[in-house]
Amino acid sequence: MALNLSPRGLAAAAARNPKRTIGIWLVAIALGVAIVGALFASATTNEQNFTNTPEAERALELLKAVGFRPEKLEITDLVLVEHASLKVDDPAFKAKVDDLAGKLRGLGADKVQRVLTVHELRGQAPEAAASLVSKTGNATVIPVTLAGSVDDATRNIKGVLEIASEGKTGGFEIGVAGAASINNDFQEMSERDLQKGEVVGISAAIVILLLVFGAVGSSWMPIIMAVFAIIMAVAASAIIGQ
Repeated sequence: MALNLSPRGLAAAAARNPKRTIGIWLVAIALGVAIVGALFASATTNEQNFTNTPEAERALELLKAVGFRPEKLEITDLVLVEHASLKVDDPAFKAKVDDLAGKLRGLGADKVQRVLTVHELRGQAPEAAASLVSKTGNATVIPVTLAGSVDDATRNIKGVLEIASEGKTGGFEIGVAGAASINNDFQEMSERDLQKGEVVGISAAIVILLLVFGAVGSSWMPIIMAVFAIIMAVAASAIIGQ
């Protein structure tokens, strides 16, 4: 007997074999989740490219012609260390900066390429060292050059942010600013907004479906099928994105 692939035929086949149908869906969902976990990160990127040739793109091509290599650009974020009463050259301030620098370097060369501090630069480049200290003398920045591409830097900045957060002791205020931390902030904001949107959207959908179907069990079915469809669509995108 030939398999009827029309919506009516598939619905009839599912109704005749409910356990088999549920089993197939569970296997498909498990496979989809596994694919998303393994492949989705490498299928997406924060990097942006033009689809045409505006002036900025033509200028970049001219720079490349004379030896400029944008893929070799270093991504550097700044760790700001500040204290209300201590000065940068005070022993306690220096100890805090040295401690932060050591922990940042401890993230590994695959995540952090270079860390500079004002105290280390004093003997090598006095002018550069002076530029790392505020006019009031109670704040300094630690340039942290991250390893890898823009995507790598966005992932690796999480370790820098954790160290900065943990270092807020003894009256020290520590912040992080730069391209990688901004990208990380955008990602977190997008995820939070998406979660809020899903909560509101699903709640509204459940209320509407309750009014339409008049039963709790029936109202959940379209929601469940929508979730399944999203997982399978994202899994397919992860595969195609390779």
